[in-house]
Amino acid sequence: MVNIGLALLALATGLAVFYAMSQDNSGRQEALAARAEAPAPSPSPAKKPRTVALWIGDSYPENSNAGGHGYAYPRLASIKMGWTEGVDAQGGTGFINDGKTNSPSNVPVPERLDRFTGNPRYVIVDAGRNDAKADFATETAPAVRSYLDALKAKWPEAKLILVVPYFMTSEKPNTAFAELYAEEAVRLGGVVIDPLVEGWLRKDVSGMMVANDKVHPNQDGQRYIAEHLAERFKALGITPAA
Repeated sequence: MVNIGLALLALATGLAVFYAMSQDNSGRQEALAARAEAPAPSPSPAKKPRTVALWIGDSYPENSNAGGHGYAYPRLASIKMGWTEGVDAQGGTGFINDGKTNSPSNVPVPERLDRFTGNPRYVIVDAGRNDAKADFATETAPAVRSYLDALKAKWPEAKLILVVPYFMTSEKPNTAFAELYAEEAVRLGGVVIDPLVEGWLRKDVSGMMVANDKVHPNQDGQRYIAEHLAERFKALGITPAA
């Protein structure tokens, strides 16, 4: 009787283990089947490359005199255009002027060409304000042409945007630079923005938005310039980046 009881106990134990294993295998098969039927996860969308705009110039795009707060117009205009801005600007410098009176480390615009190693889609040249003492025909114009050639050689696919030099209180058009830039834009496939001739820079309006030095734009002036530059970019067929 004892042997029969042990046999029945072993048989019951075996059946229980078999049942448990069957249930476990069934669960695994159901999980595998469900996993096979589940849709594959969608790949993450590739990020679009940034549209970089390089702003080159002096204390105006540098924002050295705007009160030390807020954004300069290169940043504000770039935001409106969906760009990431790079800024190569040093106060007091020009195509000829080295700006040493502002800082001993300053150098003329052409000598800073190799400092930016990115790949800009747009290059905005906003310089020349500090070259008034140089002879335009024999010094400034040749320096500008040489520099623009170097820019185009370094970034042949970049769009050149040439801003005729101005001040917030400008009244007289900068004819010499305007004519030179018009020629260079045709030669190099660029565009020209002339704030004074286009009428959006007027002393009775922009002249009220200057810093304490009475020369540079204050924060209202920075916003004013940025808004109008962005409008001009679009008018010239430059489409904002997504």
